[in-house]
Amino acid sequence: MKNLKVLGIAFIILFGFISSQRSKSVIKPNSLKLIWSTEIGSLSYRSNIAINGNALFIGSNGSHFNDAFALDETNGVYKLNTKSGKVVKRFGNELFGDMDVNGVLKFENNIIFGNDNDELLAFDTNGNKKWRIPTGGDVEHEPILIQNGDQKIVVFATENGQISGINPANGEAIWTYYHKKFEGWKPGDNRRIFKVKTHFLSSNIFFDKPLVVDVNNDGVKDLIYSNYDDITCINPINGKRIWERKTEENKNEYVLRRSPLNLSISKNKIRFHYVIRNYEQKKSRLITLNKYGKKIDEKEIQIEDISNNSLTNYLIDQNGIYDIITGKFHPLEVSKSYTHSCSEKLFMYKNEPCIAVVSDAYFDYRKGVEYVSNIKIIGLKTFKIHLSKGLEENTESVPLIADINHDGKLNLLVGCYNQKIYCYDLDIPSSNLID
Repeated sequence: MKNLKVLGIAFIILFGFISSQRSKSVIKPNSLKLIWSTEIGSLSYRSNIAINGNALFIGSNGSHFNDAFALDETNGVYKLNTKSGKVVKRFGNELFGDMDVNGVLKFENNIIFGNDNDELLAFDTNGNKKWRIPTGGDVEHEPILIQNGDQKIVVFATENGQISGINPANGEAIWTYYHKKFEGWKPGDNRRIFKVKTHFLSSNIFFDKPLVVDVNNDGVKDLIYSNYDDITCINPINGKRIWERKTEENKNEYVLRRSPLNLSISKNKIRFHYVIRNYEQKKSRLITLNKYGKKIDEKEIQIEDISNNSLTNYLIDQNGIYDIITGKFHPLEVSKSYTHSCSEKLFMYKNEPCIAVVSDAYFDYRKGVEYVSNIKIIGLKTFKIHLSKGLEENTESVPLIADINHDGKLNLLVGCYNQKIYCYDLDIPSSNLID
């Protein structure tokens, strides 16, 4: 009993020491120029934006990410004024049900999106509902628009294993594919029983958006989904599986990132890559597949973690950038935190193509110093950090780069843990954005 008391006192002293150390100092580089900020609820690393004239549309998870047993009045889709950030309209945000939204797609004058209430919806840009269809589970990322000649197909996927192609004009199904591990509602099932059951089911089969690239040379871009266990390549015209393979894992190994697949394209050669980490040996190996899903290479690389999202031809690690094409690792402090995300679009800055990387906060217990969330602009030729600035709050969301307020300069849009979205001025000409 005495030993327990001694341990308890020691724990209290240690906790008090750590707490005092945490408040020692905060390192916050000079912040970017803030254009506007607006409270819209929580964003995730899967959140994206759709811009239509002077309006910006973005999905929100509201005040919390799981509404199964709570009411949330702040989720749904927000329509913001691009110049002021003012909320113009909010829709798809009914009080009852889990109406959290991550990804949105602009199609003509409509906004199409899925939610955590097992639905796919379409509203016009004025917030009027056009159609609404049930899905077999939560839709956790933006729908994908596929162009097949004159035919347009919108493809969505659910976290529990459904992929469907629909007519964007009315939501009618064209085809549906089910993963072999799918557990969810199908047409003809009792919807009410499913709605009760689904709150106790969760999976990551098709959690993140797919890679989009033509692998069978038919002129239409195909969809490649990946998770911890397997990779699935789908033909979006008919929903047929082109190929499928399991990820490789041995004892004491794990696949880096929930959606691990990365794309490289060089000299018209398409390759897919993923990284496996051995946590006992502290080594990583890069697996390379050709466009047909066949393994063609494996090698050890200097990678410990990967950013929340993928970037063609590069792996973004906390301690550097790996160039997939050259096979060279460029060491630099990309982020102090394991949680970091890179922009999905490149832009010219300092005479070279660059990316923006947003890092979450990090506390260094040895120094007793807290580093707040920040953004870095990094060149992909020199692999130098050209700019490092602090953000108002901590974040995990992907930095969105665009001319948001139509002033001819690029902006950084990022959602933070305080449920606000911030629009910063990067002071870079909008013509520098690389499509």
